[in-house]
Amino acid sequence: MFLMRDVYIGYDGTVRNCYGNQLVQFSYGCGAHTGEYNKSLLEKEECGASVGSLAACAISEAAYGALDQPISALENSPLINLKKVLECGVRKQSGNETASLFLSQKLKRFNSGFEYGAINVKNHLEKLLLKDVVSLVTIFYSPQTGIRPLSPWICYFRINNEAVKKQLKVQSIINALKMNCTDSVKLKKLKLSLPKLQISSKGDPENSDTNGDFYIAVQIAQIVEDIDNSLNILQDRVVPFLLDTVIKGSSNVKQVDIVWKDGPKTSKSYKESSGELYLRVFMSESCDRRRFWRKLIDDCIQIMDMIDWERSYPDDVQDVILAQGIDAARNYFLCMLKTAIEDTGKTIIPEH
Repeated sequence: MFLMRDVYIGYDGTVRNCYGNQLVQFSYGCGAHTGEYNKSLLEKEECGASVGSLAACAISEAAYGALDQPISALENSPLINLKKVLECGVRKQSGNETASLFLSQKLKRFNSGFEYGAINVKNHLEKLLLKDVVSLVTIFYSPQTGIRPLSPWICYFRINNEAVKKQLKVQSIINALKMNCTDSVKLKKLKLSLPKLQISSKGDPENSDTNGDFYIAVQIAQIVEDIDNSLNILQDRVVPFLLDTVIKGSSNVKQVDIVWKDGPKTSKSYKESSGELYLRVFMSESCDRRRFWRKLIDDCIQIMDMIDWERSYPDDVQDVILAQGIDAARNYFLCMLKTAIEDTGKTIIPEH
């Protein structure tokens, strides 16, 4: 607000800063409104008019007005929300990075279409690790008598009923494990070397009642002279690596929350709800911030029609710049600032 006092209208009608003559805006006023708002705030845009001070006073007035708002223990105060919007510089890039995905209006023609759409998008994106569906890990000694050279140690992962709830198939889990074991880029990044593995589905090795659970067997598919060494490799390298394998969802996504967004208030006679469901996607620690939005789009190719991409965006101005450009970031910032100011109960002229 202090810096805005030096913003004025230049001799050519542009908005500039008096120190360094930096260009702030090509023309004062948004020019997108009709009717009485079509005229500029100043009837005559005279050279030297201190439009920055007017805007600073308008925003600070809204901030002071937020002090009168009641404080709720369930959500942040309007003043805190306004503070977060204004503190959107590069220094605020730490913490959880998120993106907002809005559902397509095509789902509106189905009963509970938005609810089912939100659940489907969440299930498609949310990361599920092997350890989330494994209830028991056991290693058995089983000498091999066949022709193929295999290690005598076999590791069994018991998959519980949670996998059935997630609509997972045995073969899809095995394919994900095999793909992860052959990912040379990931192994090089982790500085980890794995032996050649044989991964397959097996029955219960102890022939007991498993309540519908099934097993995945992992065995080193090469002869290891030292039997104890092969057991150590299986315990210390293979098992921890496989348990952290993503078997469903996106490795770029840490968590997906279904959120409700209030819309503009309507009359009581209006039957439909004044709001909508949308999804807030949290970036995983292993994902590169600069590529998060592009990777998220790639992960959503199979459900592309369920998402309204014109309204979806990253939740940080710097991320919007990287993904969509400086002009989209400016529009996003103004939209967030307008929403934060309206939450304080104040309104500001668009020119400000």
